[in-house]
Amino acid sequence: MLVLAVHSVEQVTAKVAFSTILLQDFVSSKKVPSNLKCRGLIPTSGAKSISLWDVDEPKELLDWLNENIGVDCEHEVYEVS
Repeated sequence: MLVLAVHSVEQVTAKVAFSTILLQDFVSSKKVPSNLKCRGLIPTSGAKSISLWDVDEPKELLDWLNENIGVDCEHEVYEVS
């Protein structure tokens, strides 16, 4: 299933949010569970960034993001039609 994840930071304190840098590190070093495949991450200099994932269940992705990339960041996931 294709899932869009929206990553929101409360306060922008740098050009790219630390949580986005952390997520990029997890993806590039392959520290993401095998059932979660990141197709792309689009960082922004604003309060929201997005990523696109192949997953079995959206809740698995949301749980993993909240557990591992929860530094000053909230996540929402949406199934892509």
